Amino acid sequence: QGNGGLFAVAEDGKKLVVLKFEITNQSDTGATLSLNKGASKDFVYTLRIGSKTIRPSLTLLDEDFYTSYTATYKPGETKTCVLVFECEKDVATDSMNLTVLRNISGKEDSVLLKVK
Repeated sequence: QGNGGLFAVAEDGKKLVVLKFEITNQSDTGATLSLNKGASKDFVYTLRIGSKTIRPSLTLLDEDFYTSYTATYKPGETKTCVLVFECEKDVATDSMNLTVLRNISGKEDSVLLKVK
């Protein structure tokens, strides 16, 4: 369930994998984080579960990194954000890797995160 009282539900025969992130403004001044406005995606997220690679689901959650995220952070403030993925119900989720890709001025930058 999201902060705004909205929620996400998996289709029949599927389950949701929700990755939760804690984002902290480590500066001495306020900051605004704005990601993925509408159809224009700054970041591409893919989750590898076993031999399957899946993209995030679209949600209406305020804290969803994928769909559209904008938040203002006070100095030292921490907020929770999520990425929501839908996969087959029987897929084992004990070994997952998240790839985050961004194309900056024609140069791709990426990071691979092991999910626990």
